[in-house]
Amino acid sequence: MTQTETNKNIAITAYQIIFGDLDIPGVDELMGKDFLQHNPTVPDRPESVKAVVQMLVSNGVPKQKVGFKHIVAEDNMVIRHSRREMAGKE
Repeated sequence: MTQTETNKNIAITAYQIIFGDLDIPGVDELMGKDFLQHNPTVPDRPESVKAVVQMLVSNGVPKQKVGFKHIVAEDNMVIRHSRREMAGKE
């Protein structure tokens, strides 16, 4: 397996564990302390991601299998397009 394929697998696994399985301890296991968030509404750092996951859990968002539609990777850059439900909407 190439490093690019390994990076794709890491990105898929991490997203599923954190946002599909809503695993808050998984954030510490899967994200470095210098994690840069690409969502402009969420600050950088793992603590911000944990707060988002906790908010999802508190709002009753269920654990779910994330559907990955497209995964593009080049070197250490991975871009994913996924679909999931929140509040009964995709």
